[in-house]
Amino acid sequence: MDVKFRQLIELGAGKFEHVDAALIEHLEGTRCTLKSWSANETLQDAGLYYLAYYGQDSSYDTKQRVSVANVLGENVEQLIYYYFCCDFTPLLEQIDQQRANLYHNFISEKEPLSLDMLKALCELDAAIFVDRALHGTKRTVQQNKILQTKFKITQQFLSLAAKRKLNQHFF
Repeated sequence: MDVKFRQLIELGAGKFEHVDAALIEHLEGTRCTLKSWSANETLQDAGLYYLAYYGQDSSYDTKQRVSVANVLGENVEQLIYYYFCCDFTPLLEQIDQQRANLYHNFISEKEPLSLDMLKALCELDAAIFVDRALHGTKRTVQQNKILQTKFKITQQFLSLAAKRKLNQHFF
């Protein structure tokens, strides 16, 4: 287990206190998927640590965010926090309707979402689901349809490598 995982466990971050071999394999797999897509290091690290806020209250203490940022770096922390808070349903609706993109989160705040952040969130989300597909996470027909719809809407924000991999697994 790497030093950053240990530091996150000490902070009581996310699911890391329950780290097991399957979880580490998934997180490493997500990071490796992003690396194979030539994602930058920030996005790769977000893939490795994206569960840092999982299971936390959505009104997460900003002091804790500072502590997590001290461990992972501000850019990685911001990306995983946005991923944690992101309510993809209204975001996907806005993208599909070609509205100005707004970031919606579970604490009912709206703020402008940069194109770079939108691309990073979509790429991270795609990598997570690709890794799950590669490692045998079973999905129902309904779940597959939902993922197909999601990735059709977000494909304009994905790298070519991500689009190819998604086509292999979802289309």
